[in-house]
Parts: sequence; structure tokens; C-alpha cells
Amino acid sequence: MRDESCTIVNILGVMTDITEDKHFIDELQNTTVLQTNILSSIQEGMIVYDRNLKCLHWNQTMETITGLEQKEVIGKHLLEVVPQFVEHGIDTMIKGSIDGQSMSSEEIRFQHSKNKTKGYIWGRFFPMRNTESEIIGGVAVVTDISERKLFEYEIHESEKILRNVIDTMDDILLITDLRGKVLQVNRAFLHVLGYSRSEVLGQEFPYSWLFEDEMGRFVTWITNLRQQNWLHDFDMTWKAKDGRYIPMSLSTTLLRNSMGEAVAILNIARDITERVRLAKDLENRIKELDDFTYVVSHDLKEPLISVEGFSKILQSDYQDTIGSEGKEFLDLIAGATTRMKGLIDDLLLLSRVGRPIETFKPVSIKKVVDEVKAEMEFTIRQRSVCLNVPEYLPRVFGNKTHLKIVFRNLIGNAIKFNDKSTPIIEIGFQSAENNYYLFFVKDNGIGIDKEFHEKIFIIFQRLHPREQYEGTGAGLAIVKKIIETHKGTIWVESHVGEGSIFFFTLPRETPHG
Repeated sequence: MRDESCTIVNILGVMTDITEDKHFIDELQNTTVLQTNILSSIQEGMIVYDRNLKCLHWNQTMETITGLEQKEVIGKHLLEVVPQFVEHGIDTMIKGSIDGQSMSSEEIRFQHSKNKTKGYIWGRFFPMRNTESEIIGGVAVVTDISERKLFEYEIHESEKILRNVIDTMDDILLITDLRGKVLQVNRAFLHVLGYSRSEVLGQEFPYSWLFEDEMGRFVTWITNLRQQNWLHDFDMTWKAKDGRYIPMSLSTTLLRNSMGEAVAILNIARDITERVRLAKDLENRIKELDDFTYVVSHDLKEPLISVEGFSKILQSDYQDTIGSEGKEFLDLIAGATTRMKGLIDDLLLLSRVGRPIETFKPVSIKKVVDEVKAEMEFTIRQRSVCLNVPEYLPRVFGNKTHLKIVFRNLIGNAIKFNDKSTPIIEIGFQSAENNYYLFFVKDNGIGIDKEFHEKIFIIFQRLHPREQYEGTGAGLAIVKKIIETHKGTIWVESHVGEGSIFFFTLPRETPHG
């Protein structure tokens, strides 16, 4: 303070408390640092620029994408420092953000400024406003999509390879959604069935149409598919565009997503026209062979009867003349004749088994076994056989006469090939798949070496000398053929000295269960 002569007489000091202002400035600086750190550490590229396109912020991700460090860009004109933005038209979007527009770029091929590697980026551009909503610059968010593009390329190449494989397949391929809409077919589908790709893609594919009038089989097919997720070698007939019917063998699989949900149906079908033709030819050849065997076997019996008759006459009327040596020769002739008749009888039976039979009907296996047991009562008693038969045995669909041959043969073998003082034989069954029963005949006999488990079903295959065990060697071949005519299978499980178990399957009482 001064007096009238302007001499300083007092000093007046004014103090203001700026603590709050200091805190505000510190907080503002901290906020700025925090925002800078956030922008720097964000996983996407971040660029902040003013209205003159001077770069205000360039985060670490942008350094990684472009190879340009912050010191090379901050404070400089963005389009001059990064000329690739101009080359790819990004400058238009940067300028558009200054005008208040929010814009997105297409996928852009971008080259690293240092190592010259190329990748892909995608940018989004937004205006930056102050508290009064005035545009003061812009923000660019840049995403490096190189890995995604590489992944897409690899998928595209894999799909291309897969399409080539699918189109070069000989088998027919058909993929539909769960409602039957066609998603994919291959060239074999188009070639065999006569359609063009445009005629089937996107169209509803009526699966029931594949089965024509066999709707029962269609219901079975779709039910089994839902339960098992896949079906293998399901034979059916497909109708081509020109009306031809083509026999097919179809394998079907449900395709599932990562959640395990069924999303599509994959069908692989094979044209089996040639196979069906060959099977028919084979069937005809077998029938011709059976007929030939039947005729020849029948004709061979006539001279054998004569040989046997004359041998008996010689033995009875000329025994004094022929002497002991002649009698021995006649005995050999008689034995050979008997064996020959047995072989011919077995051949005749085998040929009859192979002929079409119209007498398939429900058969009680319990009655079959009881009748066989009664017929073999003398042998069973003579050998002290313990034959265990359950109180209940099911009914099957078959030919009773032939099924008696099966059980008579298996029980007879179990007795014949048994060195125990008391042969034990057990007969039983259990349910099997596809409307079949599994039967077994078990014994405690001499057993069969594993080497012969399949050979024993070949006609005239003998494992033992005729002097040790009588028979022609045709019995199990006949049994096998009978089981096969019933659409069943037969096999043996056995070890030498431990007995044998013969298993075989037969269809249930009705052919469709």
C-alpha cells in the first residue's frame, strides 16, 4: 500500500485456498493417464486425431499392426505418415468422421512397414465430440483380422478339397437337414438318378419316396436311425428321374453339432444293380447245380441197388463156390455200397434243403426237440446220456422237418463224439437282435481244435478216421445249409478235451417279429 507520495507504507497480501483446484487437476491428470493406459492396452488398434488430422494417440496394438511406433506418428498428419490409408480409401472414412459420420471399412489388405508381411485389417471410424457436442476430431478402431482370414482360407481350401473328393466318389452322397431339405449332393447322385443340381438343392427330399410301397420298411428305417444314430448297408430301391428302379445299399448317419444336437442326415448310397444281377445269376447256378446233384444222385442209386442185390445173391446162393476170400470181397463190396448209399442220401438231402420251400410257418422248437429225443430214445438210453432240455423253448418261423434234422444231427454228434461214460448235453436259447433267437447245443465231449471250427461245416470234411467214428461227413454241411435257408447263422466254440457249444440263430415266430 502507498501514501500520497507513492511511498510504500504497507504490504497487503491476499491468499486463496486452491486445495480443491489442485485435487481437481491431479484427478484430471490421473484420469488422462488412466485413459491413455486404457487406450494403449486395448486389444484393438486405437487412433485419436484432431480436426486437422493430426494424430493425438496411437496405441501399442497399432504399432504391432503397422510397424509404426508412437514417436513416428504422434503430432503428425495421419495421412502423410500412413500413406496406405490413402491407397485403400481409408482417408475418406477418416475425413467423414470429422464431418460427423460413423463409418466402417471393408476388409483391407495391409502391409507391415518394417517386415513387409501382409495381413488384413478392418476399421471403424467415429466423430469425437467435446462436452458441448462439438466435433473436435475423430477416433478410429482398427481390428487385425489376419488370423481369421487365414482360418477362413484354410476352411475354404478344406471345403474345396472335400467337394472334389465328394464329387469324385463312385458312391452317391446326399445330405439333407432333419426335415429333408437337400443341402448337398455329388455328381454320382446326379449321374445315377438323372437330376441336375438345381433340381434338387434346396428342395424337400421325401425319404419315404425311396421306399415306394415299402412303407413298413421306411418306418423301420427312420425309427432305427433315431435310436442308433447310424444305419449300415440298408438295401432299398430308389426311383430315378426317368422312372427306372435302381437297387441301392444305403448307409445313413445323423450329423451333430458341437452341442450334440442332430442337425443333418448324411446318406451314402451305392448302386448295387450289378451285385443284384450277379447274386441272381449265382442263385440260378446254385439251383441248377442242386437240380443236377439231385438227378445224378437219384440215378446213381439205381445201379447201387443192383450191385447190393447181386452181392447178397452171391453171398447166399454161391457162398460154397466163392470161398472165404470171395466172401471177404463181397463183404467189402457190401460195405462200400452201404457207404455210397449214405453219401448219395446225404447229397439228395442237401439238394432238397437248397430248394425253395413254401412250408415255412410257426414251429415250436420244444415240440421239435421232444420228437427228436423220442426218436433217439434207444441211443440215449444205450449211452446213458443226460439230455437237459428246458421246460420252455420258443416258437420260430421255419420248416419243422428240416429243423428236426438240425437238432437230430447236433444231438447225435454230441453223443457220437463223446468219450465220457455219461455224456451230458444241454439245449438252451436266448433272445437275439433283429427278431431272432439264439439257440445252443452244449456237450462235454472230445471237443474240436480251433483250426477246424470252420472246416467242419464243409461237406464230406472228416476230422477222424472212418474206423473210429462212422458217418459220411455231410451232416454239419446239411445243418449249416438248413440254418442259412432260415436266414440264420451257425458257429461253434470248442476246445479239445473240453466239449463243444454249437450256436445258431433262427427267426422268431413271424418273419417281421
